[in-house]
Amino acid sequence: VLVSTFELNRSLGADLVRQLDARLAAQADGAAQWIGSGRHPNRLAGRLASVVGAEIALIDRGGAVLGYADPRSGPPSAVAGTDTPDAKAPDLPDQNDQPEVRAAREAGRGFATRAASNTGEAMRYVAVATGDGLVLRLGVPLAGIDETLRAMRYRLFVAAVLAMAAAVVLGLGASRVLERLASERDRLSALLAQVQKLEVVRRDFVANVSHELRTPVTAIQGYAETLLTTSPDAATQERFLTIIHRHALRLGRLLEDLLKLSAIESQAPEGAVREPVPVRALAMLVAQTVEERRGARQATIHIDVPEGVVA
Repeated sequence: VLVSTFELNRSLGADLVRQLDARLAAQADGAAQWIGSGRHPNRLAGRLASVVGAEIALIDRGGAVLGYADPRSGPPSAVAGTDTPDAKAPDLPDQNDQPEVRAAREAGRGFATRAASNTGEAMRYVAVATGDGLVLRLGVPLAGIDETLRAMRYRLFVAAVLAMAAAVVLGLGASRVLERLASERDRLSALLAQVQKLEVVRRDFVANVSHELRTPVTAIQGYAETLLTTSPDAATQERFLTIIHRHALRLGRLLEDLLKLSAIESQAPEGAVREPVPVRALAMLVAQTVEERRGARQATIHIDVPEGVVA
C-alpha cells in the first residue's frame, strides 16, 4: 500500500503538472500576441491576469518587472494596473536569474516550480519570449494540485484500512479452517498409526498362535503314528497315550484361551480380569512338552526360576 501510494502520488502529481503546463503554455502563447508597443505594461498585465486567471509578469531585457498583476488580489477592477495605467509595478528582484526566464530567453519557453519571491507560496511558472525582447511569465499556485494529491492519499488510506480489515477477517477465517484441517489430519494420522500398530500385533499374534498350536499337534501326530506303526509294550503305550492326552488338553486350553481373548476384545478394557501366573510351573510344563525333542537331540533343559515368582 505504501509503495502504491508513493507511485500514484508521483505519477498523478506528474500528470497534473503536465496538464497544468500545457494549459499555461497555451495561455502564454495567446497572451503573448497582446503585447505590443504603445501599451502600458502594468495595465496590460492586469488585463491579461483577469482573462487567463493567472499571475502575470512582463520582464524586460535587464530582468526588471515592467508589469505585474495577480487576479487573486481581488476582482478585475481592483487588480493593479487595470484602471490605473500609470501605476508602478511592484518592486521585485532581478528576474533574469529565475530558471524559467533564463530558459525562455535561450529556448523560447521555460518551466519552473518554486516559491514565489513575494509570498513564499509554491508556484508553477511558464515563461515565453516575445518578439520585442520581453518575457511574459504566467504563474499559478500548486495548492490545487496539492489538494488533489491529499484527497487521493486520503482515499488510498481509507481503502488500505478497509482492505487490511478484510484481509484480517479472511485470514482469521482461513486460519481456523486450516486449524480444523490440521486437527483432522493429526487425528487421522493417529488413527492410522494405531491401525498400523494393531496390524503388527495381529501378525505377531497369528505367528505365536500358529507356533503354539503346531507344537501339540506335532506331538499328538508323532505319538499316534508311533502307536499305529509299532507294537510297543503296555508301559510305553500308556506313556505315549498320557503324552497325547496332555497335548490334547493343551490344545483345548489354547482354544479356550482364544475364545476368552475374543470375548475380551469385544468388551471394554475395564471388563478384563487379570490373574497371576506361576512362572516356575509354566516353565516346567514347557519342559515336559519338549521332553521328547530334548531326548532326540540330546539337549539339556535347565530351569532357573525361583519358587513363588508370578507374572
